[in-house]
Amino acid sequence: MSSRGILVVDLGTSKAHANLIDIETGSLLENSAVSYDFSSPSEGFAEIHIDTIWEAAQDAVGNIMECIGDNSIAALTFSFFGAQLVTLDEEGSEVFPAIISFDNRARDEAEEIRRIIPEKGLNCIVRGGLGSEANPSKVLWLWKHYPEQFKKIRFVTTIAQYIYLKLGLPLCTERSMIHTLQFHRQDGTMIPGLAEACGLSEEHFSYPVCGGDQVLGHISHFGNAVLPEEIPVLPGGHDCILAQIGCGVLPEGGNILGNVCGTYDILGYLVPADHVKGRDEECLTTPLKDTLSFMYGGPTGAQLSENVRKLWGYCSGELLTKLFEKAVFDGEHGGLWADADWDMIKIFPESLKVYGEQRIFESIVEEITFGLKKENLDVLCEKHEGPFDVIRAGGGASRSKSWIQLKADVFNTDLEIPESEEVSSLGAAIIAAAAIGMYPDLKAASGNMVHVCEVFHPRRAQVYEQLYRKYTLIKRIRGEK
Repeated sequence: MSSRGILVVDLGTSKAHANLIDIETGSLLENSAVSYDFSSPSEGFAEIHIDTIWEAAQDAVGNIMECIGDNSIAALTFSFFGAQLVTLDEEGSEVFPAIISFDNRARDEAEEIRRIIPEKGLNCIVRGGLGSEANPSKVLWLWKHYPEQFKKIRFVTTIAQYIYLKLGLPLCTERSMIHTLQFHRQDGTMIPGLAEACGLSEEHFSYPVCGGDQVLGHISHFGNAVLPEEIPVLPGGHDCILAQIGCGVLPEGGNILGNVCGTYDILGYLVPADHVKGRDEECLTTPLKDTLSFMYGGPTGAQLSENVRKLWGYCSGELLTKLFEKAVFDGEHGGLWADADWDMIKIFPESLKVYGEQRIFESIVEEITFGLKKENLDVLCEKHEGPFDVIRAGGGASRSKSWIQLKADVFNTDLEIPESEEVSSLGAAIIAAAAIGMYPDLKAASGNMVHVCEVFHPRRAQVYEQLYRKYTLIKRIRGEK
């Protein structure tokens, strides 16, 4: 039986995904993923030629076209990973390789910018202050190290604008992506003096800003991939914001907190812009008109992998699966994070023999989960002026049932798992489906396309509430945040 879908090109930090999402049910009709690798020519560098990503995206779409069968495509849209730095010349060609968010070459430059621009002005773009991983720091680094080549830059953009240009669409940026460049306030105006401090001017950002629900144009080819028919193209948006929508989080009509689980654990909710007047600099812009997002998160997956790698000597999906399958999160087996020597225990492989592999692993996961609550969930609940009725957890790490149950216990909230793991693609598809008239509004599209397949209720909330209090007390005693 044939179905009609939204084709979402989802560009992540390591793969280009092409996902065909059923308009009626939100299910995944077809999908393809093509990997790419970042290079690190020097310590702390993380960069990639943007044509590498473009070629991977073409291959992924081409793979979908080979197996699409009787299914049809109603529209094309996108999901983009955030905080990349792309520099283009007058012809739209790459000037420097794209620099990725976790590149930290620009430590000295970050300090230099902080001396020039008041801290208050920078906090609205980088929570907690501007550091080496921020795009302004990287731009300044390029200006100082390659001044002649730097002069060729005409546009400072993200990968989104480059893809639009390759498709023959106008150069523009979508609302949630402009914020990832980290030169703008929430209202779209530029932070005074920041561009000039980095060797730029406002002309380097002189392209229109559009919403994620606007049609940019129509195409019949995605590069070398031939589409079945000419289809409208929408700009999509920032993957973390889209994932909230893919979890069923809406600006009104629900009390749901989204949780995207992966390398980063992102918690967030949407709110009408007029509900947060005076606090809008605390929010992120979204693909939706007059809608902002409160969003916090941390690198929980990365922290877990790093700790496992230090102790076991390696970290793989197979090893993590084995450890989680054996894990018992009951508030009794872990707890080593309370030990005075915990910082030493979790870096010496000999500790595995002394304390046991599982107890150390469970303690690491408990500590990471407590940190996620303290630094992110508690902050969001305060901004929300109360707890959430439910947390929707999507993304690859949501498949770890024992960790999801631990979150339900620590957060003392029901955690629901959406049927689709591709929540950012689903969020982009929901926006597109409503925008092209397949549904009367976003709420109707979400109601038909988002489905919960499993619910985790708190089982040991009282036990973990006591342990969480102990955790926060120990943090204060140790002088840690």
